[in-house]
Amino acid sequence: PELPPANLLAQKFIGSTVYFRYPILHEGLVCAVADSTTVYRGNEKPRKLSSSAQEKRPTVLARMYKELQVGEGKVGTGGLILPKSDVTISLRPLERIDTLPDGMKVKVYAKREIELPFAATLYSPSRPDPRIEVPARLENDPYMFGKSKLEKGVAPGDTRRDRKFTSPPLNVKLGDFANGSAHAVSESQKMMSSRGFSTFARNQPTTPSAAGVLVRAPRRSLHTTSVLTRRGNPRMRLAGAAGALAFSSFFLVASLIQVVASTQTSLHACASVRRIQSPLPSLIEHESHDVTRTPTTPPIEFAHGTTTLSFVFQGGVIAAVDSRASIGNFVGSKTVQKVLPVSSSILGTMAGGAADCSFWIRFLRQQARLHEVQNKRSMSVARSSRILSNALYQYRGLGDLSVGSMIMGYDAREGFSIYYVDNTGARIRGEVFSVGSGSTFALGILDTELRYDMTEAEAISLGIKAIRHATARDAMSGGYIGVYLITKEGWAKVYSEDLAARATSR
Repeated sequence: PELPPANLLAQKFIGSTVYFRYPILHEGLVCAVADSTTVYRGNEKPRKLSSSAQEKRPTVLARMYKELQVGEGKVGTGGLILPKSDVTISLRPLERIDTLPDGMKVKVYAKREIELPFAATLYSPSRPDPRIEVPARLENDPYMFGKSKLEKGVAPGDTRRDRKFTSPPLNVKLGDFANGSAHAVSESQKMMSSRGFSTFARNQPTTPSAAGVLVRAPRRSLHTTSVLTRRGNPRMRLAGAAGALAFSSFFLVASLIQVVASTQTSLHACASVRRIQSPLPSLIEHESHDVTRTPTTPPIEFAHGTTTLSFVFQGGVIAAVDSRASIGNFVGSKTVQKVLPVSSSILGTMAGGAADCSFWIRFLRQQARLHEVQNKRSMSVARSSRILSNALYQYRGLGDLSVGSMIMGYDAREGFSIYYVDNTGARIRGEVFSVGSGSTFALGILDTELRYDMTEAEAISLGIKAIRHATARDAMSGGYIGVYLITKEGWAKVYSEDLAARATSR
């Protein structure tokens, strides 16, 4: 969907915090929103861009999108393909967390701004970080940084002029924020990149040589000899020229002799090596097609396994999952979050490839947030499942995409609903679903004991029982049991159990 106008986005986002630099998700304070003609900054009146800035803006936007796609020449950047739009957002990145004399921790935002396409700030973490859930210390006018740049009519986000206003380096960690330390960028880091994607200013200081002084050695040539002989008579000039010619001829002949000698030496060495390895040529001559051809290794097929289920009852929707990620017989992780939020009333489950499912559900979350901003209402469950189905259908058959997700939630039009969507683009609505290698065991419990008129407590107990039986019989399932309840007020995680601790306690 198309983005709303910049004036509406400015009313909603200026003064709030967003996350950028996916997948690192760095926090930033929004100071301004701009489109191709107007800049909306803080509480000020909208400012029109000058004609020169409007002419430069398409080039600046193209550079922004290209840098997000190809990266900044550092690990962890690039690979972000966004829908094209002329709306950009200016923000101040979170710089550090300070501790006040009374022991209170406050967030401090950098006194610089960076500008990004608006779609690059629509990602959000799956869970809030408690280390940065603290108040912010702001100036009297927190939107002033970058104001002079707009007054001069320079196109916002001109990365050639504003390299020093880019985001902090990738080695900044939240643990360092919590300690209240400020990160200073060394000169060696500023000069480490010579590519066009460097995030630092290009005015590098001159580096001296090992001796401390750069000295150009005087150049000796035939021209020097002729100059020295110009002051003599013609005979002296002729003698000097003849001597220079003889000198250069001598060095030319000596160079040719050295090249010929080195060539003969290398040929002699190759011949001696061939004599030493005399048994090999016969093998290579007769069996060259077997010796030189690299044998093809059959692809390794890793079996995935999980257990996810969901069902509708009179009080809402129950989603129950395990937390084990397996690669064949190897347990990759015991604590995978297999239920991801799409909106305040919609959840999605993961079954298949962990990376594939995580990426596409986060993509769906981005689309849901865009819909909420544009239409000022939450996206319906049917629309969410249709967007995911259409996206997966476009990529069917391209690689080993593995997705089996259940999109469930509540909306005022359809009530409680569940849709199953997989990597082929299939989209099926139902009342009961179970996906994964342990689904047959879970469905055996659900088909026997599920009733529509159950209470919330009974529905939660049924979800726990189904996952517990599936993990007992399916080797690919295990870890923790997580149960989520969706009601008209929203969703909440209502139960979590460590299956390993339960087995040990027995």
